[in-house]
Amino acid sequence: MKLRVVLLVAGCALLLSSGLWFARPLPETSPLSVRALLSVEDAPDGRIRVALAGSGFGRQTHVSLLPDIGNQHMVRGELPFSGMINGMARKDNLLLLANSPDGLILCDISQPSAPSVLASLPLPGTEWNVAVVGSLALITSVKSGLQLVDISDPSSPQLLGTLAFDGPVHGLACRRDKAYVAVGERDFLIIDFSDPKSPEVLRKVSTPDRVVDLAISGDRLLVADDHYGLLIFPIRQNGDVGSFSHIKVPGQTRQVRGWKGGALAMTRTNLYYVPDGGGETPRALFTTEHDKLISLEVGDDTVYLGTNHGVLLVRPDSSFRSGQQGFIATTGSVRAVSAAAGMLYIGDARTGLKYLPLPDFDKIPVVEGFSLLGSPAFFTVTGNRLLVATQPYGLVSYRLDGRREPILDGRLYQNWSIVCIGQGAGRFFLGSNAGELIVVARVGPRLEVRNRLSLPGQPRAIVVRDGILLVADDLGGILCFSLADPDHPRPLGGLSTTGRPHGMAFSGRTLLVAEGEAGIRTVEMSPDGQLRSLQLRPMDQSVVALAVSEDRVLALLRSGQLALFRLRPGGRLILLRGNLDLPRVTAIAAGAGCFYVRLGRSGLGVLRPTSRGRKGVELVWNIPLTNSVGALRTVGGTLLVADGFSGVRFFSLAVPARPEQVQVLSAPKGAVDMLLDNESLLVLNDKYYLSLHSLAWPERAPVLLGDGGLGFDLIGDLVVLLSGDRLQVIDLSTPGSMRVLGSLPLPAQPGGIKVRGNLAYVACGRAGLVVVDLGNPRLPLMVGRLSLAGMARSVVVEGSYALVASGRAGLAVVNISRPREPKLVRRLQLAAPLKDMSDFYDVRTDGRYVYIADLENGLVVAALRKDGTIRTVGHLQTYGRARSLSLREGRVYIADLSGGVQAIDVSRPSHPRLIGRIVVPGMAKQVLPGPDFLWLRAAGSRLFQLPDVVEAGSVSLTTRGRLEAVLSRPAADGYYTLRISGPNGEQEIPGAIHVGSSPSHRSGAGTSEERP
Repeated sequence: MKLRVVLLVAGCALLLSSGLWFARPLPETSPLSVRALLSVEDAPDGRIRVALAGSGFGRQTHVSLLPDIGNQHMVRGELPFSGMINGMARKDNLLLLANSPDGLILCDISQPSAPSVLASLPLPGTEWNVAVVGSLALITSVKSGLQLVDISDPSSPQLLGTLAFDGPVHGLACRRDKAYVAVGERDFLIIDFSDPKSPEVLRKVSTPDRVVDLAISGDRLLVADDHYGLLIFPIRQNGDVGSFSHIKVPGQTRQVRGWKGGALAMTRTNLYYVPDGGGETPRALFTTEHDKLISLEVGDDTVYLGTNHGVLLVRPDSSFRSGQQGFIATTGSVRAVSAAAGMLYIGDARTGLKYLPLPDFDKIPVVEGFSLLGSPAFFTVTGNRLLVATQPYGLVSYRLDGRREPILDGRLYQNWSIVCIGQGAGRFFLGSNAGELIVVARVGPRLEVRNRLSLPGQPRAIVVRDGILLVADDLGGILCFSLADPDHPRPLGGLSTTGRPHGMAFSGRTLLVAEGEAGIRTVEMSPDGQLRSLQLRPMDQSVVALAVSEDRVLALLRSGQLALFRLRPGGRLILLRGNLDLPRVTAIAAGAGCFYVRLGRSGLGVLRPTSRGRKGVELVWNIPLTNSVGALRTVGGTLLVADGFSGVRFFSLAVPARPEQVQVLSAPKGAVDMLLDNESLLVLNDKYYLSLHSLAWPERAPVLLGDGGLGFDLIGDLVVLLSGDRLQVIDLSTPGSMRVLGSLPLPAQPGGIKVRGNLAYVACGRAGLVVVDLGNPRLPLMVGRLSLAGMARSVVVEGSYALVASGRAGLAVVNISRPREPKLVRRLQLAAPLKDMSDFYDVRTDGRYVYIADLENGLVVAALRKDGTIRTVGHLQTYGRARSLSLREGRVYIADLSGGVQAIDVSRPSHPRLIGRIVVPGMAKQVLPGPDFLWLRAAGSRLFQLPDVVEAGSVSLTTRGRLEAVLSRPAADGYYTLRISGPNGEQEIPGAIHVGSSPSHRSGAGTSEERP
């Protein structure tokens, strides 16, 4: 018997040592590495079978397919750097990188598809721009000035000379032995570096406003001016520059380049082409809604735009008004791009230098998404309907018709905002961005809406004069109404304008209209309200506001500068030269023979007309103020100043040149504009709130208007919507004619809502948890409230508990078995060191487990018991910042802001596992899973429909080093990234598989030769 046991043990040992004990090979313990994608083919059941060769595979290896939205399959390799690549320049086979904090890095690109680092030179400061002239490299540092480096021997660069500046450096351009460097606020320097060891400043050139970039185009210097657009300086033979010509570019110009005989000007969201000579209006070449443009570079026929999430490629057509577009995603932001020798080099702020062949536009599509009204704040899908809460259009309903673009079938302007106010004939008049004129009466201590009139466009300014109401409408021009019955203004006609009117002011019977870029129009108004145009005075800059004192007219320009005119008979405006050089002005008013101006953050200035000299006006007094926002109005002998969060300041004009503050009225949410009548003060707290104050006692009226929807929930045909500081119940039974049934003011700005039965539980910001009874939809009632620490942002209900994500205060577990008396029973917070950064933003539950989107720490999983006890059981750090999440069948989908969309397996809640990450252009803010695709809301006004992440149902090890997996076919054709992960590591092969009529894989995908 003992002999048999010994023989049995010996036999087992022999089998183990020979590897014959198992039917399958033993799993590898080496790091996971994929050497090759061997095959991709259709399986008999319609699925896709893939075979991989590599090492480190095991029984816990997982395989998934991710849609390659960012076309990362185009990238062929990467040179990692610890710093950030801020600038890039090329000379022959050298690529020079301005890297912070590593200094100047020289790369050999003699083999374009395999660049290598030759040398680096540490330099002081934060390197930003780099340019090459001959064997000399010029590098600017934000704080350390200009540095000149000899690169004649690329393997040993030598610092030759430096030049320090008084202010920060914003741009660099070079031509021959002259450098043009933007320094400080309003100038650029011309520098002679013919002796690189001792460069010297030849001249300082002043510009109208801050220079942010420079570029050379032939014999012209292109200058990006922060507010004035594009400045073009001719360059003389000696390197000096002549007088500039000015081309206004919409928005704030950030970078410029010469191209195709003209110039390109880039703002934060737009790219414009300016034809040679600048006689035409700049042509809008490209616009992005969901990302910010950071850098600009040009190729032979392609423009490269660096963004926060990758590179946008634009190939214009012959008209320079449209063209082909493409997108290459990166891990970090892109501040530098260069196209050379058939390759594209991209400076990724997080990972280093990426390189790829110049892309074929037919193979690098941009995910366009569906264009929606306004800017989506929250959305949901119910049946075949998409409901979106937007700014500024309120609740919008779309009908879903298969995979075609959603069809608009209803909208409700429940959240319009106030854009201008006026008063007269005992009424207040409010202009809203929904194209409405609202007539409001004061009834005792409250306000009452008496009438609403539809306007052609959006109102910009409101003035009442001699019983006539005038409205500056951006589409209809100047509209006139009789106020014989102030509750029912009667249209009298109006006057068409060339530009969009922004502001109005009267001088006797003469009306002056600020028409934006068109200039200033003078208009004669008859006693019966008929308007006759007298003169249009063109301006170089857009005019946004006017003030009149006697025969002087003060114009506020969009740049914050002032222009002063004298008004002559017949409506002629004579420009007075030599205006004051003041800080940026934000608001103007006139009264008691003086002008009053908001001087940025410097305070309140008093300008007095003068006949001395040629200035026409002089600054005689300046009062320090803390806030720069807010309007100015004069009423009789009083100057009213809307002073941001301080409220409204009253100044006596007993001595007009020296206003004296006599009172400060605190206003809830601050003040941006106000109207004063004999008994009360109406304050526009911000564009969504109004409050009424009695001059005898400070009593606040109920809020009239709310802002964009932040969240909503559904009960049958009812939508319970949160907007501003208000809850609204909306009838959705007829989407084309949605209507508000009931409304309830809330104690603070809400963040999220969950409805159970007839009760709504609202995460109400700093006010905590609010319980609302919806038994009568026309009369919602607040029946319970619980103050909570932190900021209540999201809420879910499970059994007799409400779970409230409260920001840095963690997760509150609230007993709601008695809804009128909610009670805090537990609070979940992460253990140190995660607790210090924790910021719970969104929460969901499947009944047993709670899933939390932590802005800083990713996904947090907690177990909830019936007695309210809760504890953390799992955690997974995401790539970006976890903003919101959704659940579906053992998966959590996280909108991870810059990290895109994360699909996470939570079948084992204590060990959440990343299935895959979809990189998207822009910030991912909300994701909602559909049957076989994902709805994604990103920054901007678009909604994206993305194929879902597919995970292999079966993975098998056929032989040592060979892995086979069977995956469901994705919902849409296109390139897909293959992701392999397990205990021994993970690896992604971007765009390895193309799904079409039959799946295929790119030759060599995943090989070490192509993917170092």
